[in-house]
Amino acid sequence: MHDRKDLEVTVAVPNFFLEQRPESIRMVGNIYIKRALVSTKAHRVRNTMHALLVVLEGSKTLHVSERKLSLEAGSAAFFMRGDYFVSQNDGEYRALAIYFDERFASRFENIVDDDSTDVKRVVHTNCDDRGAVLALAETLWKDVDQKGVMEDELALSRVETLFRELIALDKEYMMTFFRTIVKDAGNSFADLLIENLDMIESVKDMSRLVRMSPAHFYRRFKEEFGVSPKRWLIEKNLQKGAALLKSGEMSVAEVASECGYATTSSFIHAFKKRFGSTPKSYMIENR
Repeated sequence: MHDRKDLEVTVAVPNFFLEQRPESIRMVGNIYIKRALVSTKAHRVRNTMHALLVVLEGSKTLHVSERKLSLEAGSAAFFMRGDYFVSQNDGEYRALAIYFDERFASRFENIVDDDSTDVKRVVHTNCDDRGAVLALAETLWKDVDQKGVMEDELALSRVETLFRELIALDKEYMMTFFRTIVKDAGNSFADLLIENLDMIESVKDMSRLVRMSPAHFYRRFKEEFGVSPKRWLIEKNLQKGAALLKSGEMSVAEVASECGYATTSSFIHAFKKRFGSTPKSYMIENR
């Protein structure tokens, strides 16, 4: 078990690093390159930008909604912005993290050719057999450590090459990931809601945030997300609950409260309807 104090605050990334640890992150164009080091604490994390993580040493365990993801040295994973997860590094850990937006993602939209609607918010692959991937990641990691001695144009070129190498490893799983990102480009309405998700407790909060009347907001939201605001908020809170339950650091009652439910019983009912098992069973099954 971890110290519960380590899990009290949700860290928004890359925001936290830009404010608290600027020496560990470098901005190049519209992307951020970060060197990640050893930390055995478990953290609640929500990414406000899309991200790539390449593990160079050690391993990382992530509890993301319905999944438990273990990333060993030599593996990489892409994450869409707006996801909530519990993250913990295991042992000696060193990794390269790159945070990027839709503009950068649009460079790779034409690499993939697929009309699938099966959107994958997290895609990961093993790159041990592709030396170029790890060599590029190592070079970029060292550049941040050396205070960014590499020229911006060269650093950006190497990041782009890294992305292309990873996409080539497993195009099937990369297809809808980049297509979905590019499709949502420039959507300030969605951006505002996703970036401020931690501050939202109700649909009324959402309509106030975007400064729309409830009726106008409801119509606009349905057009953008394809579901009602209430359904979307419930899903986000239940995804958060699933990640917390997987980590095993909080009781069912504590998770219910953290996810905005007035009573534990109402959370249990909603969770069972969404995931097919009670929160307690889900926690035991995924421990």
